[in-house]
Amino acid sequence: MNKVSSKEKLFSACKKILLEEGQSALTVRRVAKVAGVNQGLIHHYFGSKENMVCQLLDYESTQFADNVKQYIIQTDAKKLPIKFLTETDLGKLLIEIILLSLHMPVLKEKVRDIIIDRRNFFGSIFGIENENDRIFLQICVLGSVILSFVDSTIKTPEVLQNLQEKVLNLAKK
Repeated sequence: MNKVSSKEKLFSACKKILLEEGQSALTVRRVAKVAGVNQGLIHHYFGSKENMVCQLLDYESTQFADNVKQYIIQTDAKKLPIKFLTETDLGKLLIEIILLSLHMPVLKEKVRDIIIDRRNFFGSIFGIENENDRIFLQICVLGSVILSFVDSTIKTPEVLQNLQEKVLNLAKK
């Protein structure tokens, strides 16, 4: 039997609260309660709520990138991994973390660094050298995912499929 560590329980609880209740419900006490651990463990593992969210963002972002890399190895490297952008909670999680970062300077820096890292990651996948084109790609992808949360008429997979065709044309230029 695979025992779940307290740190993993805290990550899981933090993510659950952000996804189900939003960033305003995220407190050290609430995370500890949902995780079923002593609230002192948050300070032991992370030092603060802000550092816990930073580490959660690191973890989730790394998992996402690793899954995309694996997908690309198994399929056509020139296809946008649409399923990872539409079938995961990463978009909603990112929205909640961005809202939190407005009041947490360390988290804001972490979000910025990860956004830049992912921009470069996807730019290199598609062979897009121009930084402005990479930013444009990122804005389109994130924008469509975020807007789909508030506008159910947006069919994110179709929008991203269309975007993929435009990106591949952009990369040819």
